[in-house]
Amino acid sequence: MATKKTSKTEQELLEELRSEYVSVRLAAAHNPNATPEVLLTALKDKDGWVRSNAAYNRKATPEVLLIAMKDRDEDVRREAAAHPNTTPEILLIAVKDEDEIVRERAADNPNATPEVLLRALKDESRYVRNCAAWNSSATPEVLLIALEDKDKNVRIFAAGNSKIKSLNLSTDKWLELVAGGFFEGHTKNIPHHVKRDPRYKSIRLLSKLAQ
Repeated sequence: MATKKTSKTEQELLEELRSEYVSVRLAAAHNPNATPEVLLTALKDKDGWVRSNAAYNRKATPEVLLIAMKDRDEDVRREAAAHPNTTPEILLIAVKDEDEIVRERAADNPNATPEVLLRALKDESRYVRNCAAWNSSATPEVLLIALEDKDKNVRIFAAGNSKIKSLNLSTDKWLELVAGGFFEGHTKNIPHHVKRDPRYKSIRLLSKLAQ
Protein backbone atom coordinates (compact mmCIF):
# COMPACT_ATOMS: atom_id res chain seq x y z
CA MET A 1 0.00 0.00 0.00
CA ALA A 2 1.43 3.36 -1.06
CA THR A 3 2.09 5.84 1.71
CA LYS A 4 0.46 9.25 1.48
CA LYS A 5 2.89 11.97 0.43
CA THR A 6 3.11 14.74 3.00
CA SER A 7 3.66 18.41 2.24
CA LYS A 8 7.15 19.74 2.71
CA THR A 9 7.80 21.94 5.69
CA GLU A 10 9.30 25.40 5.57
CA GLN A 11 12.56 24.03 6.92
CA GLU A 12 12.72 21.36 4.22
CA LEU A 13 12.12 23.92 1.49
CA LEU A 14 14.76 26.24 2.92
CA GLU A 15 17.16 23.29 2.91
CA GLU A 16 16.37 22.62 -0.76
CA LEU A 17 17.14 26.25 -1.58
CA ARG A 18 20.68 25.54 -0.43
CA SER A 19 21.06 22.75 -2.98
CA GLU A 20 23.75 23.00 -5.63
CA TYR A 21 21.19 21.87 -8.22
CA VAL A 22 19.12 24.59 -9.87
CA SER A 23 16.22 22.21 -10.52
CA VAL A 24 15.90 21.48 -6.80
CA ARG A 25 15.98 25.17 -5.86
CA LEU A 26 13.51 25.98 -8.64
CA ALA A 27 11.07 23.35 -7.37
CA ALA A 28 11.33 24.76 -3.85
CA ALA A 29 10.57 28.29 -5.09
CA HIS A 30 7.58 26.97 -7.07
CA ASN A 31 6.20 24.81 -4.23
CA PRO A 32 2.60 25.81 -3.37
CA ASN A 33 3.39 25.45 0.33
CA ALA A 34 6.27 27.92 0.22
CA THR A 35 6.09 30.47 3.01
CA PRO A 36 7.11 34.14 2.66
CA GLU A 37 10.41 33.23 4.32
CA VAL A 38 11.05 30.57 1.67
CA LEU A 39 10.18 32.95 -1.16
CA LEU A 40 12.28 35.79 0.23
CA THR A 41 15.20 33.37 0.40
CA ALA A 42 14.53 32.21 -3.16
CA LEU A 43 14.62 35.82 -4.36
CA LYS A 44 18.25 35.97 -3.26
CA ASP A 45 19.18 33.06 -5.54
CA LYS A 46 21.78 33.72 -8.23
CA ASP A 47 19.62 31.98 -10.84
CA GLY A 48 16.95 34.11 -12.52
CA TRP A 49 14.59 31.17 -13.06
CA VAL A 50 14.53 30.44 -9.34
CA ARG A 51 13.76 34.07 -8.57
CA SER A 52 11.07 34.18 -11.29
CA ASN A 53 9.34 31.15 -9.78
CA ALA A 54 9.39 32.79 -6.38
CA ALA A 55 7.73 35.90 -7.86
CA TYR A 56 5.17 33.73 -9.67
CA ASN A 57 4.27 31.64 -6.61
CA ARG A 58 0.62 32.24 -5.61
CA LYS A 59 1.71 32.42 -1.95
CA ALA A 60 3.83 35.49 -2.63
CA THR A 61 2.90 38.35 -0.32
CA PRO A 62 3.14 42.08 -1.11
CA GLU A 63 6.44 42.12 0.80
CA VAL A 64 7.82 39.39 -1.46
CA LEU A 65 6.47 41.05 -4.60
CA LEU A 66 7.92 44.44 -3.72
CA ILE A 67 11.38 42.91 -3.54
CA ALA A 68 10.74 40.99 -6.76
CA MET A 69 9.76 44.24 -8.49
CA LYS A 70 13.22 45.61 -7.72
CA ASP A 71 14.99 42.60 -9.23
CA ARG A 72 17.61 43.20 -11.92
CA ASP A 73 16.00 40.55 -14.15
CA GLU A 74 12.97 41.75 -16.13
CA ASP A 75 11.44 38.24 -16.09
CA VAL A 76 11.19 38.41 -12.30
CA ARG A 77 9.63 41.87 -12.46
CA ARG A 78 7.17 40.67 -15.12
CA GLU A 79 5.91 37.93 -12.81
CA ALA A 80 5.54 40.38 -9.95
CA ALA A 81 3.63 42.90 -12.09
CA ALA A 82 1.11 40.25 -13.14
CA HIS A 83 0.65 38.67 -9.72
CA PRO A 84 -2.87 38.75 -8.20
CA ASN A 85 -1.43 39.79 -4.82
CA THR A 86 0.43 42.79 -6.21
CA THR A 87 -0.75 46.00 -4.60
CA PRO A 88 -1.50 49.33 -6.32
CA GLU A 89 1.64 50.75 -4.70
CA ILE A 90 3.77 48.09 -6.37
CA LEU A 91 1.94 48.57 -9.67
CA LEU A 92 2.84 52.26 -9.59
CA ILE A 93 6.47 51.17 -9.62
CA ALA A 94 5.84 48.57 -12.31
CA VAL A 95 4.01 50.95 -14.66
CA LYS A 96 7.16 53.09 -14.81
CA ASP A 97 9.51 50.17 -15.45
CA GLU A 98 12.01 50.33 -18.30
CA ASP A 99 10.72 47.01 -19.64
CA GLU A 100 7.62 47.36 -21.83
CA ILE A 101 6.18 43.97 -20.87
CA VAL A 102 6.42 44.82 -17.17
CA ARG A 103 4.45 47.99 -17.88
CA GLU A 104 1.90 46.04 -19.95
CA ARG A 105 1.32 43.57 -17.13
CA ALA A 106 0.95 46.36 -14.61
CA ALA A 107 -1.65 48.07 -16.83
CA ASP A 108 -3.45 44.73 -17.28
CA ASN A 109 -3.52 43.83 -13.58
CA PRO A 110 -7.08 44.09 -12.17
CA ASN A 111 -5.62 45.54 -8.96
CA ALA A 112 -4.59 48.65 -10.88
CA THR A 113 -6.08 51.87 -9.54
CA PRO A 114 -7.10 54.86 -11.68
CA GLU A 115 -3.72 56.41 -10.84
CA VAL A 116 -1.92 53.40 -12.30
CA LEU A 117 -4.13 53.28 -15.40
CA LEU A 118 -3.90 57.01 -16.07
CA ARG A 119 -0.13 56.73 -15.91
CA ALA A 120 -0.28 53.79 -18.32
CA LEU A 121 -2.37 55.82 -20.77
CA LYS A 122 0.53 58.26 -21.04
CA ASP A 123 2.92 55.48 -22.06
CA GLU A 124 4.65 55.73 -25.43
CA SER A 125 3.72 52.12 -26.16
CA ARG A 126 0.23 51.62 -27.54
CA TYR A 127 0.30 48.06 -26.17
CA VAL A 128 0.57 49.41 -22.63
CA ARG A 129 -2.25 51.85 -23.36
CA ASN A 130 -4.33 49.00 -24.85
CA CYS A 131 -4.03 47.10 -21.57
CA ALA A 132 -5.09 50.13 -19.56
CA ALA A 133 -8.10 50.75 -21.82
CA TRP A 134 -9.18 47.10 -21.54
CA ASN A 135 -8.64 46.75 -17.78
CA SER A 136 -11.77 45.64 -15.93
CA SER A 137 -11.00 48.16 -13.19
CA ALA A 138 -11.04 51.13 -15.56
CA THR A 139 -13.12 54.04 -14.29
CA PRO A 140 -15.17 56.43 -16.45
CA GLU A 141 -12.31 58.95 -16.25
CA VAL A 142 -9.86 56.36 -17.58
CA LEU A 143 -12.18 55.28 -20.40
CA LEU A 144 -12.91 58.84 -21.48
CA ILE A 145 -9.19 59.50 -21.90
CA ALA A 146 -8.66 56.18 -23.68
CA LEU A 147 -11.47 57.03 -26.12
CA GLU A 148 -9.51 60.13 -27.15
CA ASP A 149 -6.23 58.27 -27.68
CA LYS A 150 -4.31 59.02 -30.88
CA ASP A 151 -4.18 55.32 -31.71
CA LYS A 152 -7.40 53.75 -32.99
CA ASN A 153 -6.59 50.40 -31.42
CA VAL A 154 -6.56 51.95 -27.96
CA ARG A 155 -9.93 53.54 -28.65
CA ILE A 156 -11.27 50.15 -29.81
CA PHE A 157 -10.08 48.49 -26.61
CA ALA A 158 -11.81 51.20 -24.58
CA ALA A 159 -15.04 50.71 -26.55
CA GLY A 160 -14.80 46.97 -25.93
CA ASN A 161 -14.47 47.42 -22.17
CA SER A 162 -17.69 46.33 -20.45
CA LYS A 163 -17.46 49.40 -18.20
CA ILE A 164 -18.04 51.65 -21.23
CA LYS A 165 -21.78 51.56 -20.55
CA SER A 166 -21.23 53.56 -17.38
CA LEU A 167 -20.14 56.62 -19.36
CA ASN A 168 -22.56 59.53 -19.47
CA LEU A 169 -22.10 60.36 -23.15
CA SER A 170 -24.51 62.17 -25.41
CA THR A 171 -26.30 60.14 -28.06
CA ASP A 172 -24.36 62.02 -30.73
CA LYS A 173 -21.07 61.00 -29.11
CA TRP A 174 -22.14 57.35 -28.97
CA LEU A 175 -23.11 57.48 -32.63
CA GLU A 176 -19.76 59.08 -33.45
CA LEU A 177 -18.03 56.11 -31.86
CA VAL A 178 -20.28 53.71 -33.77
CA ALA A 179 -19.43 55.52 -37.01
CA GLY A 180 -15.75 55.09 -36.23
CA GLY A 181 -16.18 51.32 -36.12
CA PHE A 182 -15.08 51.06 -32.50
CA PHE A 183 -17.88 48.73 -31.48
CA GLU A 184 -17.44 46.03 -34.13
CA GLY A 185 -17.61 42.79 -32.16
CA HIS A 186 -18.75 44.65 -29.06
CA THR A 187 -22.22 45.92 -29.98
CA LYS A 188 -23.50 44.70 -26.60
CA ASN A 189 -21.69 47.67 -25.10
CA ILE A 190 -23.84 50.14 -27.03
CA PRO A 191 -26.67 51.46 -24.81
CA HIS A 192 -30.21 50.57 -25.86
CA HIS A 193 -31.30 54.18 -26.23
CA VAL A 194 -28.54 54.62 -28.86
CA LYS A 195 -29.66 51.54 -30.79
CA ARG A 196 -33.19 52.91 -30.82
CA ASP A 197 -32.06 56.18 -32.39
CA PRO A 198 -33.34 56.35 -36.00
CA ARG A 199 -29.82 57.18 -37.20
CA TYR A 200 -28.19 54.11 -35.64
CA LYS A 201 -28.82 51.49 -38.34
CA SER A 202 -27.65 53.63 -41.24
CA ILE A 203 -24.55 54.77 -39.34
CA ARG A 204 -23.73 51.17 -38.41
CA LEU A 205 -24.14 50.07 -42.04
CA LEU A 206 -21.89 52.84 -43.34
CA SER A 207 -19.32 51.95 -40.70
CA LYS A 208 -19.27 48.32 -41.87
CA LEU A 209 -18.93 49.34 -45.52
CA ALA A 210 -15.97 51.55 -44.62
CA GLN A 211 -14.08 48.69 -42.96
